[in-house]
Amino acid sequence: MKYNDENFILLLAKESSIRGRIITMTIILERAIDKYLCVHFSNDLSKQHELMNYVFGTDLLSFDRKRQIFQFLTEKHDNVFNGQNKNIHKTIEKIMQERNVVAHSLLNHADEAVDAVQEGISFIKFKNKRSTVSYTNEQVEKHLRVIFNCIAKVTALNMFISSLPHGDR
Repeated sequence: MKYNDENFILLLAKESSIRGRIITMTIILERAIDKYLCVHFSNDLSKQHELMNYVFGTDLLSFDRKRQIFQFLTEKHDNVFNGQNKNIHKTIEKIMQERNVVAHSLLNHADEAVDAVQEGISFIKFKNKRSTVSYTNEQVEKHLRVIFNCIAKVTALNMFISSLPHGDR
């Protein structure tokens, strides 16, 4: 192991940055979905805050469950949004899966991974078997842009439905 190597120190810094950025951006996306759910169920701002503070903003519902509810409700009530964003639900599911990889997997710190730090980073997953998930620097940046675009789309939807009188969707 190359624990004293400059590349190892760089790998640790890169890991922290990638994990932090992906997790933070995914949390922002989840909160945008939470906001949609709150606005959907009440047009009263104080009740929206209660829904956020006591239901959607807590760990009562997993991100995946909120994603499923969001998909169901947008498919039922927001045809224009779904028409303009045909793949958004699959994209959000993939974002959630990638977040789980970086949040729960072990950094690959084998010598070859340390040597390849300039090109990207890899994680070791353990789910029924051991597998390695690798990301180039470009893939990480592209993934972050995808998350940002989803946040923008859900936020725009939230602004639109917030401007409607309740029941006009």
